[in-house]
Amino acid sequence: MRLEPIIKAKLEKFKEIKGYQDFEDAKAFEFFVNYHVLYAQQPDVFFGNTCILDVVSTGGHDDMSIDGVAIKVDGAIITSADDFDEIISKNKKIQIDFVFIQAKYKRKTGMGEFNNFVFGVREFLDSDKPTQPYNDRIANLLKLKDYVLKDEFVALWKDNPSVEVHYVTIGENGELPHVDALSKRLEKDIKSLNMYKGTSVNLIDSSSLKSLCDSNENSFDVTFGFIENMGLNEVSCVDNSCVVLCFGDEFVKILLNENRTLRKTIFNDNVRDFQGDTTINSEIKKTIDTEPEKFVLLNNGVTIVCDKFVPKNRTIMISNPQIVNGCQSSSVVYHAYKAGCDISRVPVLVKIISTIDSGVANQIVRGTNRQNIVYDEAFEITRDFHKNLEEFFESQQVDGVKYYYERRSRQFQHNTTIKQGQKISLKNIIQSAVGVFFYRPDLAHKHESRLLKEFQNKIFLDNQSYFPYYMAGVMNVYLENFFRTNLDKKKDYYAFKFHILMIANLLINKNQININKEKEIDVHCRDLSSVIALDHEDIFDSAISVFEKCRRKWIDELKKDRFRIKDVYGFVELLIEYLHDCHKLNKTFQNEMLIGRVVKVSVDRYGKYFGFIEYKPSDLFFHETQNEALNFQGLEGKYVAYRIGKDKRYGNDIGLDVVVYQTVQSVQR
Repeated sequence: MRLEPIIKAKLEKFKEIKGYQDFEDAKAFEFFVNYHVLYAQQPDVFFGNTCILDVVSTGGHDDMSIDGVAIKVDGAIITSADDFDEIISKNKKIQIDFVFIQAKYKRKTGMGEFNNFVFGVREFLDSDKPTQPYNDRIANLLKLKDYVLKDEFVALWKDNPSVEVHYVTIGENGELPHVDALSKRLEKDIKSLNMYKGTSVNLIDSSSLKSLCDSNENSFDVTFGFIENMGLNEVSCVDNSCVVLCFGDEFVKILLNENRTLRKTIFNDNVRDFQGDTTINSEIKKTIDTEPEKFVLLNNGVTIVCDKFVPKNRTIMISNPQIVNGCQSSSVVYHAYKAGCDISRVPVLVKIISTIDSGVANQIVRGTNRQNIVYDEAFEITRDFHKNLEEFFESQQVDGVKYYYERRSRQFQHNTTIKQGQKISLKNIIQSAVGVFFYRPDLAHKHESRLLKEFQNKIFLDNQSYFPYYMAGVMNVYLENFFRTNLDKKKDYYAFKFHILMIANLLINKNQININKEKEIDVHCRDLSSVIALDHEDIFDSAISVFEKCRRKWIDELKKDRFRIKDVYGFVELLIEYLHDCHKLNKTFQNEMLIGRVVKVSVDRYGKYFGFIEYKPSDLFFHETQNEALNFQGLEGKYVAYRIGKDKRYGNDIGLDVVVYQTVQSVQR
C-alpha cells in the first residue's frame, strides 16, 4: 500500500498547526519538508524565531530549483552574520555545514528536475554570483555563505565545511532512475572545489519521509544487533526488561534518524542535554580512540525506556525508545561515528525497560542518574508538569518577547535566536514563585533543592495553573534588567530582590491570591503581564520605596537587628501589614491548607472508610472518624484540600478537615 494518504494527512495537520491553510499543497509541502528535515537535526530550531522557517524556505520564483537552504555552525542553524559572530565569540573551533533541500509533492519526478536541483546546489556553493536568477531569500543566504567562508575565519574551522543534500518526493526511490549517477557526479563536483570535506546525498521517498516525521514525533521502531542479552526480574508495571551487550556500530542505529544524523528527540527525557567537550566526555572519546575494548568496563552504559521490545535471534526491536541515562556517552559515540572512527569494537552495555507507566519511567530516571553531580532538582524537571510548563512558556509572550523555560541544562545552547535573557531556569522559577506567590521571600534565596523539599507538597502540583510559575520567572527577568540599568539601587536592594518581587506583585493586585485558585490566579497573572510590560520601572521603584520604609521602621522604631531582615519571616509580616494599612491590601492568605490527590480509598475491619493522599515523602493517611462530613464514595483520584494534624493515639501525621477541592469556593492557605 502506498503511503501518500498518510503523508497527505500529516501535511494537513501541519498546515493547520502552522496556519498555512491558504497555501497550495505543493507550496505547503516545501515548508513541511524543510521543517521536518531541519527539526530532526535541531529540535529547538523553530522555538526562538517563528520566522526562521520562512528564512530557510527558499522555494518559489527564481529559487535556483532549491526549496530549502540552511547554514549551520556547530550544529546551530544561523540566519545572520550576528548569529555567526555570537557563536565564534564563544568557541575556539567551529564546524560549518550546508544543508540543501528539494521537495516534490508528486510521486513521479523527472531526471531534469533532479538535475536542475543539483546544478543549483553547485552554483550556490561555487559562485560569488550564480549565472541563473535568484530571489531575495537566496540572495541573503548567499551573502551569509560568503561571510562565514571569509579567509579570516578559516583558522577557526575544525574541518572543511560539509554539504548535505536532501531530495524528497512522495513516490518511491525505485521510481527515480539514474539518480545515483547524478548524486555521485554532484559529490565529485563539490569535492573538486577543494573547499568542502564531503557531500552526502539523501533520497527521501514517502516511506522515509513518514519515518522521519514519526521520529520527530518520537514514534518509531528501531532494530539493532547484540552480542549477548539477559532478561531481568519481573517488576510491577514493567512489561519487560533486559540488559544487552552490543557493539557501537549497532548501538548507533538507535541514535540515527532517516538522514543519518543524531536523533536528538531521543534524549527528551534525559535530565541533561549533551554538555560538549567536558573532561569526562573527552575521556570517553579517548577510550573509544585508544582502548575501545575497555569501554564497557569504564562506562556505566545506557538506559532506555520504551513502549515495548522484541528480541529475536541476535537482534532486538524496540518501539518509541527514550534514552533516560547515558546522553553524554551516547553523544560521544555518535560524534565518534560521524568523525569516521571505528566503533565496531566499542562494546556498549544497554539496559532496556518496557513500560508505559510514567511514574515508573520517572523512578527509572531518578534511579539511573544518581551521580554526585546530578541533584534532586534535575529529576524534578522530568515530571510531566515541567514538560507542560515548558510548552506553556512557548505559548506566551510579554510585550512581544517570548521567554523559554530551560528545563534541562544547556537545552537551547544551539539555538542562537534565543538570547540568554530569554532563558529562565528551574532555579529562577522556584525561587521567584516562593517569593511572589507563596509570600515567603525570606526563604526564596535558598538553593532550589532545599526549596523543593520545603515546598514539596505545595509547589508544582498537577492541579495548579502554569501561569503563576511563568509570571514569577518573567518578573524576575524584568527585575534583573531593572537593576542592570539602575546600579545605585542594585547595590542597596539586590540582596532583597525576592522581597521586591513580592511587594510589586501585591502592589499590582492588592490581594494575596492563593496559587491553587486557578481562575483567580490566571486573571491576576494576565494583569501582571500587562502592568509589568508597561510600568515595570514605576512598579519596582514603588516596591523599593515600600521596602525602605519598612526597613527604617524595623531598625529605628522596632529596634530590630538590621542584619536580620533578609531571612526573617517577621520582616515579611511587617511588609504585608504595611501594605494592608497603606495600600489597602486584602489579607486573605491564612490558615494553611494543602492540596493533594487521593491515591487510595478502602474500608477498615470496622466498616469505616480511610484513605491516603499523595504526599511526600510518604502518602498521608486520613480516616472517616476525623472527617465525618466527607463523602468517601468515588473519592479516589480526586483532589482534596486538607490540613495536617496529629493522631492523638499514635502521634503520627494524619489528614484533617479533608474536603473535595473542586467543591471549595475559597481554600485559604
